[in-house]
Amino acid sequence: FKQKTAYEIYQCDWSSDVCSSDLTSAATELIWVPASGGDANIMTPLEGRSRPHFTSDPDRIYLYSRQDGLVSLRWDGTDEKAHVKVQGATVPGSAEPQNATLILMAPLGDQALALVNRHVFTVTVPLVGGETPTISVADPEKAQFPAARLTDIGGEFPAWGSDGRTVHWSLGNAYFTYNIDAAKAFEDSVEAAARDAPEESDEETGDEEDSAEPVRYEPTEVRITLTADRDIPEGTLLLSGARVITMVGDEVIENADILVVNNRLESVGTVGSLDVPQSTRVIDV
Repeated sequence: FKQKTAYEIYQCDWSSDVCSSDLTSAATELIWVPASGGDANIMTPLEGRSRPHFTSDPDRIYLYSRQDGLVSLRWDGTDEKAHVKVQGATVPGSAEPQNATLILMAPLGDQALALVNRHVFTVTVPLVGGETPTISVADPEKAQFPAARLTDIGGEFPAWGSDGRTVHWSLGNAYFTYNIDAAKAFEDSVEAAARDAPEESDEETGDEEDSAEPVRYEPTEVRITLTADRDIPEGTLLLSGARVITMVGDEVIENADILVVNNRLESVGTVGSLDVPQSTRVIDV
């Protein structure tokens, strides 16, 4: 699977510089090319499928389908298989549970990550025949197959690490890395500590239990800060002959000048009433 590259190709109208991003369109196709170079090979129209990705199985490409969930197919576009669908809770105002907007198979192992209502989950992909299984992560602890919610307040752009045991996502300027094995070890240690802790009376523990927040594994968080010089215009500009609504009561100046100095509004008044520097550029509006 390292010797081929798969990608999506869009139909473009070069006369208007417009490319179609409608994945339901037959114009969008899945293509593969040899990584060392060579001819492009058309596999199949995407038809609502997206996000081609790979696992340790060199014979199949995995994709996300809005209709069928996580699917895979061969390099010639045949033998499509639907592996799992993921649903979340039913949000207020909706009659149906929310479907995952993305499902990605792990590069190794039987895990998939799912993005549901802007939260990142992992689910175990079952090996079953017949109808495609649907896993509800509305309450991960009660899911039909092992599942977990990784995010606390949400996440975007989730992706697997190459080991299949780490998940990455971002939120704002924060970049998160979640280690599945470290999280499991942390949860096991918390459960062991709870089992080994001496029992306390109801009077001693009542208030603490009401106020205590559940202890959970925290992913690694890195804040990314980018700085750049702002391009702030310098000089003076007069916009002359404007109709200005001053926001002072119902005042309107029908024939006004607006003086701008170094990208800031300096003053407003009737035409000819402002003190305008000699080098000012004048634009008759």
